[in-house]
Amino acid sequence: MARTHVALLRGINVSGHNRLAMRGLRETLDELGFEDVLTYLQSGNAVFRAGPLAEEASLAESIGEALHRQRGLRVGVVVRERAAFERVLEANPFAEVSEGASVHVVLFRNGVDDDVRERVERAQAVLAETGEPDEVRIVSRALYLWTPGGFAHSRLVRALGSGGARSALSRGTARNWTTARALGDLLAE
Repeated sequence: MARTHVALLRGINVSGHNRLAMRGLRETLDELGFEDVLTYLQSGNAVFRAGPLAEEASLAESIGEALHRQRGLRVGVVVRERAAFERVLEANPFAEVSEGASVHVVLFRNGVDDDVRERVERAQAVLAETGEPDEVRIVSRALYLWTPGGFAHSRLVRALGSGGARSALSRGTARNWTTARALGDLLAE
């Protein structure tokens, strides 16, 4: 029996870069043999069904390779099986303040590594020195951010995003809480 998954693409349709119509994403996923493909928004979110033995990492790799081969895009892809994504939603440490745009979750293909953990500790130290209200927490394979002043203006986001390709945020893909919940709803259909 096929299992339902969510695929999150990093950096799709941002500032005119990595342009990909969601129709094209659905076509690519269909061509890979996935079933019941749905997309959400224009930022590279898809829900689909794959065979019972399909693993998250191999699905992410297959999708990334197909997007490169068929569409000329090299983008990061994170895949979570339905139950794993539901655990991400349930584990939100900022549930009491989950206003859509002020809470973000960052998912990593292979989870949170030691380098990301160290960068989070450094960012927390910066916040403690400055008295900024932003918070960051690691729960299992996800990084949760609360940025009450906005993601784009957050010192925490700047600290985690510094360092280019080696930054904590560049190795994962972030979604605001409104999008994460909407994807959870799509998974439940």
